[in-house]
Amino acid sequence: MTQKKQLLELTWPNKELALIPVENGRYDYDWIDPRDPRYCEVHTINVDQVVTGTQAPKDPKRAYSERADFTPTDDNLLILGESGDVLEALMHVPELREKYRGQIKCIYIDPPFNTSKTFDQYEDNLEHSVWLTMMRDRLVHMQRLLADEGTIWVHLNDTENHRMRLVMDEVFGAENFLAEVVWEKADSPRRGDGFSDDHDNIIVYRKSSKAVLNKMPRTEADNARFTNPDDDPLGPWWDDNPTANKGDGSGGMCYAIQNPLTGDLMRPPAGSSWRLSQKTYFEELNKWAPYKYKNLHDAKWRAENEGVPVEKASDDVCAIVLDVPLAKAQAMIEDRRKKPNLPKILIRSTGGLGRKSYIPSEGTNPRTLWRNEEVGHNREAKSEIKRLFPGKKAFSTPKPERLLERVIQIATEPGDIVLDVFAGSGTTAAVAHKMGRRWVTCELIDSTLKDFIQPRLEKVVKGQDDGGVTKTEGERANASLEGLPEDMTPDEAFRFTQVLAKLLKDREDGPQDENEDGADTGSEDQSDETGTDDAETDDQDATDTARGLKASLRASKDIRALKALAKTRKTKATINWRGGGGFTVARLSPTCFDYDPDLGLVMLKEAATGGVLIRSVAANLGFRLTPDHRHFHGVRNSMRLVVVEGRLDEEKAADLIAQLPDGEGLTIAATEIEDGVQRYLARTGKGCRAVHVPGGLFRISSKEMN
Repeated sequence: MTQKKQLLELTWPNKELALIPVENGRYDYDWIDPRDPRYCEVHTINVDQVVTGTQAPKDPKRAYSERADFTPTDDNLLILGESGDVLEALMHVPELREKYRGQIKCIYIDPPFNTSKTFDQYEDNLEHSVWLTMMRDRLVHMQRLLADEGTIWVHLNDTENHRMRLVMDEVFGAENFLAEVVWEKADSPRRGDGFSDDHDNIIVYRKSSKAVLNKMPRTEADNARFTNPDDDPLGPWWDDNPTANKGDGSGGMCYAIQNPLTGDLMRPPAGSSWRLSQKTYFEELNKWAPYKYKNLHDAKWRAENEGVPVEKASDDVCAIVLDVPLAKAQAMIEDRRKKPNLPKILIRSTGGLGRKSYIPSEGTNPRTLWRNEEVGHNREAKSEIKRLFPGKKAFSTPKPERLLERVIQIATEPGDIVLDVFAGSGTTAAVAHKMGRRWVTCELIDSTLKDFIQPRLEKVVKGQDDGGVTKTEGERANASLEGLPEDMTPDEAFRFTQVLAKLLKDREDGPQDENEDGADTGSEDQSDETGTDDAETDDQDATDTARGLKASLRASKDIRALKALAKTRKTKATINWRGGGGFTVARLSPTCFDYDPDLGLVMLKEAATGGVLIRSVAANLGFRLTPDHRHFHGVRNSMRLVVVEGRLDEEKAADLIAQLPDGEGLTIAATEIEDGVQRYLARTGKGCRAVHVPGGLFRISSKEMN
């Protein structure tokens, strides 16, 4: 937890206490002292099986993304167990601590929203103080597991979101808040009373200032506004703002530039400045017409514009003014406008300035509003689950793969570790695996893991999951010769042509004007009454027909021109995942210790025997296991560990010490210790000690807790 004291802190009943589950496999807890052995016990993980798959070869008829060539990861963990105990294991079991503490690049969690509803897969009706303590305790562990460069993403709705922000300020530090992302989870208004709940929130914090977020890849829509009407050799551009945020008033970024069409002096808006150096503006404007520097002695204006004292604003900054008469400058501007490769500083038709801005190479900054057409919605997520598990009831609130794809894209690189301790339907692990990341995830409910998460991840590694982010559908791209109209995206152009086609079809199918389709207009009756000659009538009909034909041709040409201006194409779908890699399925070890608060006694449970006890003692004392050693069960630096299930006397202690190499000490953890053994070990001078199991494993005595 951050050491910096927060000025604003959320308090709740029993905040100083800890929680332990009272029923295995359910979200039900009891308040206890945080030093209680039932809370402090470190569980180990027991491996059940290892699942592997093979990467499929490429099909020459299909297109593949760069991601499809990533080496599939196999160093992944799916754990059955309570999230708090799993985090404790990752933090304190030496073999896991070395691998994960301070090494997690991205943590994404989608915890119970605490909406007072109970779903099939989990309970979501915890009292606020229980929910807050549960989350706080887990966040403390996650903060320590996170790499200095890492970020944590907490997915919630409005029920606890505002309280969670304060808890995360306390754990991660308010200065490490990055963003609150709004995800549009609904694809249509929801029925019922009150507001339609259309969005969720994802709170994003960093571990430290070292955190780095990746840019988002640019799309065709992002690039639609860029065109190259002047054959600029640097490529497509658009007319961008020539000004920027203000400076400190001491520089030369605020000055006047003379309008070459009106002669007026142009200055940056109040509180801003010209974006580029004065040298650049001077050189580029001279490519339109001759300009010169002139000191207008306008320090007072500069100070007012930048909001600084007059004495701080330099009076030596020159303006850029025309060096030719205005009429000549106007003619030169119009002449230059007809030539290719316009200068980087643009002179607009109104005389105002613009700036060529080219397509960025590094992508775009992540935005905080995520539309469902970009990252999916709840209906899409349920469809993904139904496709994976036909005939089974889908999760109530799964998350679409595209949503996790964006989180992981922003927060990680291939090979980084992603952690999710509320696995749910397994979306985080599935997407992380498809994106070449390593992952750790856990689930509390055994049936959820066996029926959904493990089968889903098996399909991923075996290449049997062709949904979600396995494939990226092609996107709309410009196909017009001159580029799409300014600010029109390919999707907008495509929708326009669809609407145009529908309007034309409706016109063809619907009732038409009587004059157009040759219906009776009463002209024959009129001819009889006036005695108009039939030949004259025929000539008039021919003239009207010719005019109508010309109008139709003109309309057809206009329609064809509109279609050509808005022409788009669908790019080819790309394959992102070909299977492969693997993961380990494990479960938390059973609870080995119990505590009776009335008696003040720590007791062994039935499971605490044999290898289970050895692994538990080693984990709780911080020893790394040495299963292949003939005499000792663990090691920590130069200290060896042996676990004795039974009585430890001096003879047994002497036999064990005899096996010690020079320079090493020994910790003997025994369920019974004969009087005098501790004194004997001290006399050996080898740094040996005996620890009683279970009472000696915990740092606090039962008296202190009572």
